[in-house]
Amino acid sequence: ISSFPVAIEVRRCIRGRITLFWSICSSHGSREVRMGQAAVVRLTAKGRATKERIVRVASELMLERGVARTTIEDIQDAANVSTSQMYHYFGDKEDLVAAVIDLQSSQVLGRQQLALFPIDSIAALVRWRNAVVDVMRGRGCMGGCPIGSLANELSDTDPLARARLARAFSSCA
Repeated sequence: ISSFPVAIEVRRCIRGRITLFWSICSSHGSREVRMGQAAVVRLTAKGRATKERIVRVASELMLERGVARTTIEDIQDAANVSTSQMYHYFGDKEDLVAAVIDLQSSQVLGRQQLALFPIDSIAALVRWRNAVVDVMRGRGCMGGCPIGSLANELSDTDPLARARLARAFSSCA
């Protein structure tokens, strides 16, 4: 990749956004936030499927409506789960938001890393661009970048979410 100038510029652009994100975070007095390890809970296959469904539904609703305008009740209704199920898997909305950030990060960055690393020609850059456009078309061209949307909404108000999002952004640099 280092021998191809366009790919270098794409990576510089990505790094520039990360630098800007970190600059914005530091200008708001943020500090490094260390997140504790959550207790590992063994789930049955049905429990895993339920938890994954809740996170997937929450992710879709939060991308469509925003985190602030998505209530726990909205998620419960859409995922068809009870209040007790919701709080069995997530202590509060912040825990659920953290799971959404992790899901979106792994999905977006997984696609990007698969598409970005073999960029060694203009044709490869065009394939990457087409892959990104196809993802957006698949979502009806709604919502923008899921990680960027979450960062835009949460970075000023939630230091743990900001740290989690910053980690996601830095992993693509």
